[in-house]
Amino acid sequence: MVSEKDTGLYDAMNKGIKLATSEYIMFMNAGDTFFDKNTLKKYLSK
Repeated sequence: MVSEKDTGLYDAMNKGIKLATSEYIMFMNAGDTFFDKNTLKKYLSK
């Protein structure tokens, strides 16, 4: 985990993208939810 100063939400998200090592990136913000509780399971099983 990294904690450092940034210039706002999008700067922080871009820093996260640069540090990501996975094939997929997903940002969920306050109030965001998946349509179905099995969304990730369905998507990743393809």
